[in-house]
Amino acid sequence: MLIPLQYAGAVIGSEASVLRGILRSSNAKNIVLETLPRPTPPSYTERMVQIKGTVENVAAAYREMSAVLEKEAAKVQVASPGVASVPLSLLIHEELVGHVIGKQGVFINKLKALCSGGVNMSPCTHPGLGHLIANFRVFKCEGSPEQLQAVQTALHEKLAKVIVDGHMQLSNPLTANFEDSVSLYIPDGMIGAVIGRGGTVVKEIHSRSRAKIEIDGEADGDGDRGVHISGTVDCVETALNMVGSCLPDDGRYMHAIISVPIAGVGHVIGKGGVKINEIMELTHTKIRVAQTEGEDSAQVSIMGTAMNQVTAQRLVRRIIDEQGLLTK
Repeated sequence: MLIPLQYAGAVIGSEASVLRGILRSSNAKNIVLETLPRPTPPSYTERMVQIKGTVENVAAAYREMSAVLEKEAAKVQVASPGVASVPLSLLIHEELVGHVIGKQGVFINKLKALCSGGVNMSPCTHPGLGHLIANFRVFKCEGSPEQLQAVQTALHEKLAKVIVDGHMQLSNPLTANFEDSVSLYIPDGMIGAVIGRGGTVVKEIHSRSRAKIEIDGEADGDGDRGVHISGTVDCVETALNMVGSCLPDDGRYMHAIISVPIAGVGHVIGKGGVKINEIMELTHTKIRVAQTEGEDSAQVSIMGTAMNQVTAQRLVRRIIDEQGLLTK
């Protein structure tokens, strides 16, 4: 889903407290606020939120998140009676659009009947995030909070049934059985946000992501502590996103090292360095690729703020994924 950029901080909360509260009470598997390049260009008005879980869990998380958004919106504007200040805005994969519309428009008309403010779908033109939202369209609905909840639940029930019943397969391959790892090097003064009091935060990250997480006991010569994450691609990405959400985006730089198959190095760099330069420009990071003769993988080092280097990692991973170079 997409939420107004100015309300993202309220959804996250101090030290991600609100986000973790929504996760616990909804039992959703994970909630990730997509990171944006810094400084954020004026054209960015929304932030992408990914919620993973059952239909019921996602509906509960959406309901709680909507309540937070409405509370924040009420501080700066007066809502029309019976109309939610923040509309329901979802990203729908293009291969699911036909199912949202339904035969002769039956299903989308059903959704329209559930709300008073109208429903529409439009091309996704979110600036700068083409790598993250390619092949999606924006579904937008307006109405009362109760109406938007009904539309969200009906839509997710429909799409979950389509996917689970095997009526279709999305173009992006599932990565659940592929192994991955990443090492983050975080300033020692920030590591407490990842560990939490008595290890509560890192334990929660491990529990929800099912990734293996190891944190160096002492800082290295640069004053950084290594956070080493391993597991399946899905588990590592979930853990990486949760770690990124814990860290303050205060401009301090940190770096990460990920391994890329030698066959994928050229795709990451691109002809004449076009692809890697594009990622660096988009995320405001510095990326270096180191290859050692005889090794079957290269080390990609990414330097940037917490938010930006997590985004850069995701873009590099998706290039490797698209080339079918992940290993089981």
